[in-house]
Amino acid sequence: NGVKTAVRFEDGRIVAPLAFSGSYSAGLLGCVRFNGWANSVVTLEYDRGRQALLARVRVTDVQLSGVPRLGNSFLVNMVQSSVDRKFNPYELFKAEQVSAIVPIKAAGGSLRLRPTDMRPEIIQGALRVYLTYEFVKA
Repeated sequence: NGVKTAVRFEDGRIVAPLAFSGSYSAGLLGCVRFNGWANSVVTLEYDRGRQALLARVRVTDVQLSGVPRLGNSFLVNMVQSSVDRKFNPYELFKAEQVSAIVPIKAAGGSLRLRPTDMRPEIIQGALRVYLTYEFVKA
């Protein structure tokens, strides 16, 4: 069907078609193979407890090759369950990865810049992450 998994920034959102294939046991029919793609939206959030920026994928629509659209809500739920089990939430990066230590030579010490909040924003096809830091003695 030509669909490839990709990520795009559009209309202030992250959208990603997810290409997939697989099989399942259908009782008397035996093993049934399938392939298709799903539209999805990715949301970003800062988890203070984990000190990490997380991504969550929400499936919005599923297209199976050679299968009518009847029961699409069932397919969406099935694919969403699989995505939740395998990927959600996905940790993009931890706060410690964007932390820094700044030496203050005149004081004979250092300051640690420790992130306390991250706010993602999608503008003009780009993802920007705004960080709020606190300064603590290192």
